[in-house]
Amino acid sequence: MELHKLKIKYKYWLEVNCENKPFELRKNDRDYQVDDLINFTVVDLPIGKGVKVISFSTTTVYQITYVLKNCSEYGLDKDYCILGIMKLEHK
Repeated sequence: MELHKLKIKYKYWLEVNCENKPFELRKNDRDYQVDDLINFTVVDLPIGKGVKVISFSTTTVYQITYVLKNCSEYGLDKDYCILGIMKLEHK
């Protein structure tokens, strides 16, 4: 089991964090495996009308539940994968 630290745009993180988006489309450059963990750093967070951009690391950890790859017959490029993810609860 490996912990992957990944960047994510704020607008997508909102949907992942609210569990509306239980998947991630990613370049398959890390040999993702079922049961690996993900911790996100949120980037491109606009603040106010001046649109200052900041980033922050989240403390939430997600577990990879499924990895879809090598599926070019449905339009998924060979260099990419779709990860099924599940938020792990804090205890």
